Amino acid sequence: MREVARRDRNRNRILTARRAALFISALAALVVVARLEISAPPDTGTWSPGALQGEVVHAMIETPDSIMVGAQNGLHRLTPEDATELVPDTPGPVYAMSAGRDEIYAATEDGVYALPRNGEPPRRDGLPDITVRDVAASDSRLYAATDDGLFERVDGEWGRAWPRPVNAALAVEGGVVAGSSEGIFRIEDGGAGRVWSGGTVEGMGREGRNLWAGVRGEPHLLVSRDSGRSWEPSGDGIRLEAVNAFIADPEDADELLVGGSGLADGENLAGVMGSDDGGERWEADQIRLSNTHVFALAARREPVRLEVSLPPIVGAHAFDLPLETTRFYAGTNGSGVYTYRPASRPLATLASLQPAMRFVEPVLAGFVVLVLAWSLYFGRGRKRRGDPPVPPG
Repeated sequence: MREVARRDRNRNRILTARRAALFISALAALVVVARLEISAPPDTGTWSPGALQGEVVHAMIETPDSIMVGAQNGLHRLTPEDATELVPDTPGPVYAMSAGRDEIYAATEDGVYALPRNGEPPRRDGLPDITVRDVAASDSRLYAATDDGLFERVDGEWGRAWPRPVNAALAVEGGVVAGSSEGIFRIEDGGAGRVWSGGTVEGMGREGRNLWAGVRGEPHLLVSRDSGRSWEPSGDGIRLEAVNAFIADPEDADELLVGGSGLADGENLAGVMGSDDGGERWEADQIRLSNTHVFALAARREPVRLEVSLPPIVGAHAFDLPLETTRFYAGTNGSGVYTYRPASRPLATLASLQPAMRFVEPVLAGFVVLVLAWSLYFGRGRKRRGDPPVPPG
């Protein structure tokens, strides 16, 4: 009987130790969960300063592995990690860029430069000593907008296609659309014709299914749905003095942003405005980049990134999830590049739960300790009351 009682006591000790280990593990796991910090990048849900702070950014264009940034001091390559590399042999300022089939073309104060996609060094592509305001590439031709008129390169040779000063150009089927202080002109081999007259055109672009033109003054933004043959005012609500740039979400052409200049007087505001219905209505909500002159916009699909840490044991580590989101880039007048990622619902929920976890952490830990102590005491008490008597030897 003594041997049986001894085995029972040993078995109970083992069970008690296992129970204690289980509760201690549970306590440790709960503390880890409560202390674990999971955060999204700082530009999630709001515009945040990024690379090239202090620089004037005139233009941006997406490439497969980076964002090319045309700044006052030259051409930069910006990686998704916000690392920057100055592209050599490209003078600044770089006012505009356009993607051709094999090269990216940059408009500078010293003509047009070509940046081959195969990694070769940039080279001058013509119009030396001429300030080029904009550049537009098609499959067979290249156009340069200058104060001396619109230039066209065909078969490697540059010639003047139109004599009037041009601020912006956009290659279209059969020719080019040029924006100037006199309105918008469609220029084809057969001649040039005015297709819109009004304010000064500051920029032109192709986003979504349509062509867009930004205007200084009313009507701020124009849209063409017929390859630039006719133009009409777009939407309602734009409070920018001048619209300089446009971008559409790569995943949803109805999600549009415009960037512009203005006066910080409560009526005409510089910054970014957005539309979620293809440009019919425009709003400047709480996430807009405000009171900052925006000259360029870009967007690319990037992995959803989280930073995970366990203070004070483990520092922050970044992880890319197998999900993608759109990251927007804004080039500003003297504040470099700003970036913005829309906040997804799971990230927003996680961000709202973490402060609550910090609050309940001590309560949770105390509750687990009480349960552990009660379990150990109850187990021992039950064993003392339930053990059979040991007969005398």
